[in-house]
Amino acid sequence: MSIQLCYWYFAYGANMDAQGLARRVGCNVLEGKRACLEGYRLVFNQRGGYASVVPHPSDKVWGVLYRLTETELSRLDQYEGVPECYGRQKVWVTTENGERVRAYVYIGKENLENVWPKQTYLSELLRGARQHQLPQEYIQFLEGVAALREQQVKGGSTRTAPKKEQTP
Repeated sequence: MSIQLCYWYFAYGANMDAQGLARRVGCNVLEGKRACLEGYRLVFNQRGGYASVVPHPSDKVWGVLYRLTETELSRLDQYEGVPECYGRQKVWVTTENGERVRAYVYIGKENLENVWPKQTYLSELLRGARQHQLPQEYIQFLEGVAALREQQVKGGSTRTAPKKEQTP
């Protein structure tokens, strides 16, 4: 039996939900910590309305840090569509205790406008955010995206999706 190294992975989208991530990588996710990626903004600019993060000096993205093995990261690469759809990069994140951690994050390759996340996807984001008790104002931001999406879909509103520069 060989010992595999573990790496930190910062989840900001549907992978914040521990059960969903466990299904995607084929294991029981053992550890999840609240963390913040400073100098980035959460956007929904990928095909299908999936989330990504983009540099933005005054913003921050809340998410969850997980420890994954190299095998699990490789499975997640396949799930996320690396290298065609997302790229995996190392960034510095800060835990709620102020600890700075070097972690992998997936950054989308597209930069689309006027795309809406699906309600099921937003529900996964919200489930993960609540599960890990992310800050209430961040959860409210995600709820606001869900409400705007519902208004767009149901009401025939002329409003567009949150632009790339949407701030939580």
